[in-house]
Amino acid sequence: MKNIITALANPMINQELKKQKNINILFQDIQYQEAIFEVLEMKKNTHIDYLVLSEILPGELEITNLISKIKNINPQLKIILILENKKENLEKILYEKGIYKILYFTEINIEKIAQEITNEELKNKIQPLVELDKKQKEIQKIKSEIISISGPSGVGKSIISVNIAKVMANQKKKILIIDFDILNNSIHTILGVKKYPIQINKNKNTINQFIIKINKKIDFLCVTEFMLNKESHTEIIELLNNINQLKQIYNTIIIDTSSECFFDYTKNIIKNSNKNIFVTEANILEIKKARNLLDIYIHEWKIDKSKFNILFNKYNEEAISIYLLKKLFQEFNILGVLNYEKKYNKLINKNMKNNFMSKKIKNEYLKIQKKL
Repeated sequence: MKNIITALANPMINQELKKQKNINILFQDIQYQEAIFEVLEMKKNTHIDYLVLSEILPGELEITNLISKIKNINPQLKIILILENKKENLEKILYEKGIYKILYFTEINIEKIAQEITNEELKNKIQPLVELDKKQKEIQKIKSEIISISGPSGVGKSIISVNIAKVMANQKKKILIIDFDILNNSIHTILGVKKYPIQINKNKNTINQFIIKINKKIDFLCVTEFMLNKESHTEIIELLNNINQLKQIYNTIIIDTSSECFFDYTKNIIKNSNKNIFVTEANILEIKKARNLLDIYIHEWKIDKSKFNILFNKYNEEAISIYLLKKLFQEFNILGVLNYEKKYNKLINKNMKNNFMSKKIKNEYLKIQKKL
């Protein structure tokens, strides 16, 4: 029996490999590069025979550097790399770095991957990876994206997450809101829903049972629910992998993140999101906090600054002028301002699940969405 991990950004292949004889899949399919290192560290006392890796796995590293880093952690690991097409010069370098086998998406199927691992003929005939059934093709047509919300504590990220979801849902989109602020999760309070579902099957390890339906177009997931009674580090990696799988169901996934910059998972969320809305207030103290946080994201976490879209919240007549704000954040895309509204307190106290936004507030969010 061979112990395998896959990093293909394709859970379907992982599930098909589980059906093959003499193959033991140790983990769900890994969805981004950095999670490989986390899994290898987590499983360092477990013998792993093979890593099946895709060239197109999301991440910051070039494939050659990725292979080198993996080999530094586990020199004995056999890596089967799947390339989109033949690249002779690249392949020569990869073999020099210790790649076990290179395959191509256009020429292989699950059976061939399994044969490379087990070195035996398998009876199960499975269609090539590039051939998907009708249902899977329909799923792939869904244009999906992940939008992360970040910024200093107390600037209104949670309310903004909910309101953006409402605006998008009005445009016939299926939305999932994820509260990933482990320390200060509050979206369940804003929405007026119970923090935990009434019935949880602790033996059923599936993310779906933790998703709460808000209305026909909006669903909600609180991370603390998913992590209930579980070992946190392992489950955070699992949840991050599940987020990419959920893209097959939702048009947009909106993730409210923690303002604390010592959480690696916040870095992974922002890196793997399509866009980030960075929220701050328009006063000197909050601007200073915002610039410090952005410096960490860009210079320490190495996140491309083009991913950040700046939104000024709770704007009033005493705030810093729009002209000066644009100067202070001139290297970023400015989404605009959200004016301070006393009505928000009323909406929160009566919960925003069933309350509609005023026309004025709705128009502000529509403008923001157009600039994203």
